[in-house]
Amino acid sequence: MTRYSVVSYTPTHSPCSGIAATRVFSATESIGSVESGWLDSVQMYNLADVKRGFVLYLYGANVSVGAELAAFAPSDTATSELLSIITFSSGGYIDLTNNLFQMKSAAESDVGLGTWLQPSAPATDAAIYAALITPTTGAKVGTGTLEFKFNFRHE
Repeated sequence: MTRYSVVSYTPTHSPCSGIAATRVFSATESIGSVESGWLDSVQMYNLADVKRGFVLYLYGANVSVGAELAAFAPSDTATSELLSIITFSSGGYIDLTNNLFQMKSAAESDVGLGTWLQPSAPATDAAIYAALITPTTGAKVGTGTLEFKFNFRHE
């Protein structure tokens, strides 16, 4: 029987006035304890109302991709732990007047979705880890103004 679960995640990051292209917006951190499953969809809520693109990297372990605001520089270990990459473009938002929304879905064949996500060491560390990178130079969004909901399918 198919089951579904939802994991909510708010990335932490340092406040600043802006951030350059290909920089780490939010360093690798856990999205929470996750049961292995198929990633069906990801919703992004941009409460800052700033049209800015992001690239979300999902890992099976806590790996280094670089410090916040520094260049994105994943280690070889990080590369081998990479599970999926999901791109949220600055032009892909639905404007909800005071905030923005974007959804990526396996049903829509969005790249990075429909992927099996499993923590590398589920017996001791049942977490999936995320890092957020900025593909272009632009304004920084405030702390706590980005929220994600990951929807998993378990069979």
